Amino acid sequence: MKMKTSPNDVSNKEILLELREFKQEFKQLSTKVDRIEASQGELLEVINEFSSETDARFDRLEDRMGGLDGRMGGVENRLTRVEAGMVTKGYLDDKLADLRSDIVRYTKKEIVKALG
Repeated sequence: MKMKTSPNDVSNKEILLELREFKQEFKQLSTKVDRIEASQGELLEVINEFSSETDARFDRLEDRMGGLDGRMGGVENRLTRVEAGMVTKGYLDDKLADLRSDIVRYTKKEIVKALG
């Protein structure tokens, strides 16, 4: 028994043709996705390598900074000792004034001795 179809009905051949086109487009899309996944894998490898190198550089930097901390502690101790032993400007002014007065007194005595 044949069924009457309207002119708008789709035949089996047209459906198969559309399915074949869809299958071909799906294969192309699948190929593109595979390429993208491969590219992402390569990118992740590069990022991982860069990350490892960066970690190694930071480790070396931390080691160097640790050594600098120790050296800075030694410099701070030495600076503290130097500061403790330093004289102030006021102290030097007082000592120079005392020395000047001693020289003036001594010179006056010598002059008095020589003239007198």
